[in-house]
Amino acid sequence: MSAVRDMSSSSLVEKRRDRVLAAMAETGLDVLVLGRQDDANYASGMHRLWTAGTRPFGAGCVVVRATGRTHVLSSWDAGLPETMSWDDLYPSTWNPRIMSSYMAAIPGLADATRIGVDELSPSFTRAAARLAPDAEVVPADTVMAGVRRIKLPEEIDRIAAACTVAWTGVDAAVVAVAEGADADTATGAALAALGRAGATIPSSA
Repeated sequence: MSAVRDMSSSSLVEKRRDRVLAAMAETGLDVLVLGRQDDANYASGMHRLWTAGTRPFGAGCVVVRATGRTHVLSSWDAGLPETMSWDDLYPSTWNPRIMSSYMAAIPGLADATRIGVDELSPSFTRAAARLAPDAEVVPADTVMAGVRRIKLPEEIDRIAAACTVAWTGVDAAVVAVAEGADADTATGAALAALGRAGATIPSSA
């Protein structure tokens, strides 16, 4: 099921990035800061390391309209799409001053007059005031929702492939239950079938 595993071909990544940049131009956003994992994946095409549990807001992805470049919070380049380079990554750190220095080095960020965010925290509001003193920070969750609402043909193909894999798991669970398996065994049968079909990435990633 290579169609499921190859979620970010170069063509699809470029089309998605162009749609994000076009939406930024339409709404007057100079910079887009994305903290939601799904929005960051869409805008960059890079699947960051998946972690279970809650993920507090962080500037996981920064899109700059003036340069047309996308920058991602990541300490590794695994899954880096062809549209990006190592220079487009900035590593994670618990030190806010170091993080600010990383973000300050992003070309075009300091000149922004309007920054859109899909989520927000008080600490980022203060950081934005330092990084881009003339910038207004505005909500942009509806901007990303609008971009992602209309699916591209390639996305429809991937959704269909994902549904095929999902039903493989459902069918395996149904067969297991029919043979007298309990819930845990049926779940295990479904997961095993999903793995054989190539589903190795959690749906929330």
